[in-house]
Amino acid sequence: MNTKAVWALALVSALVLAGCTGSEPQEATPSASPTRPADPIPSREPLTAGERAQQLTALSPEQFDLTYRLTGKGPRPDAKVRMRAKGERFRLDVTRGRSTAVLVNGPRGVVSCQILQPKKGRADKSCFLVAKSPKGLPNLFDPEVQRLFRSATRTISAGRKQLAVKDAGVWRAPRGLGPAECFAVKGKGLDDGTYCYLSKPAPTIGLLARAVFPSGKLELREVKNVRLQGLFRPPVQPTPLPARG
Repeated sequence: MNTKAVWALALVSALVLAGCTGSEPQEATPSASPTRPADPIPSREPLTAGERAQQLTALSPEQFDLTYRLTGKGPRPDAKVRMRAKGERFRLDVTRGRSTAVLVNGPRGVVSCQILQPKKGRADKSCFLVAKSPKGLPNLFDPEVQRLFRSATRTISAGRKQLAVKDAGVWRAPRGLGPAECFAVKGKGLDDGTYCYLSKPAPTIGLLARAVFPSGKLELREVKNVRLQGLFRPPVQPTPLPARG
């Protein structure tokens, strides 16, 4: 074998040996990506004044017995107001001196009464059946106070877009009832004014504590347990109003 053949054979042997003993190329291991931090839990935005007022009025109990002091401006004297309700039924007593105006929404309809207590003797009582429902109440027999507990509360609780609601501070209710959050409210479905609702976590939460208007203010004085026995029965048998000719 000549010298060139020996060198060629040696070169081929080296190439074959390298192919047999060399390790196979390893696949590239992808580098681990850095751990992505968990998205932070979005903090709940604080409620707007309208949302908070809506929340409180929605929590208001449907059954209550509340006593208020009504302070008016002008010639009308101040009054004691007592509002009792269970669902759609309610009784409103507004007392000025020895005279009490009563409005009862009972099973037969809406009854308006006048009670006059003289210095001596029995009280003089008279009642009239004036409407089938509060919506049909004639202006002559409408004391309007009951709207604060009914249409106004429902309008705020519904959160209607046409309402403008602003925070109006806090009023401290008496007898340990705690704070009442106040809201300046304007819009359709209620009288423009400042409405304050009890906000202490308790069975009384959401009850109207104070209402302020240009004509006066209504302030809560006492909350009592509701006694339903005979509550929506008029003081005396009502007389239907004479039919209009």
